[in-house]
Amino acid sequence: MEAGRPVVPVGTTAVRTLESLYWLAVQLEEGASGGSGAGGASAGDGTLELGQWDAYQMQRELGDTGGGLIQPAEALRRLCARASRRGETEVRGTTRLCIAPGYRFKLCDGLITNFHQPDSTLLLLVGALVGPERMREAYRHAVEQRYRFLSYGDSCLFFNAGSRLES
Repeated sequence: MEAGRPVVPVGTTAVRTLESLYWLAVQLEEGASGGSGAGGASAGDGTLELGQWDAYQMQRELGDTGGGLIQPAEALRRLCARASRRGETEVRGTTRLCIAPGYRFKLCDGLITNFHQPDSTLLLLVGALVGPERMREAYRHAVEQRYRFLSYGDSCLFFNAGSRLES
């Protein structure tokens, strides 16, 4: 990230995990409790928690640039430092983050994924990443070319419409 290399996860689960890690770090910052009311995003056992719409609420409360938002590399450093202080070798958490159109990606510059079932939440994530029109174009092309869909189908490389890679 700091070297300017793109972050392109493989699979939608990896995207949700990376984006959730960012927001969990923001949530740990003083004053950012998110929508779940976790007040620091930690369950009784210290496991971090991110609610379905917490990222959207923090985005509204803290603003998109500057303000209370931290840089992606710094967010990951803070999570690692927290684990280290606790004598842990891993960051544990749960997420219910729903990535849908309107979400602003913080870590991911692209995505390698298969073609998903229409009307799925996975398709919402892809639409949030590339924009609805580009997603429709890609899926139209996939259908016309008889690409295979779902888990054992063909894959695609999508770039984040809001990423520095697209400029």
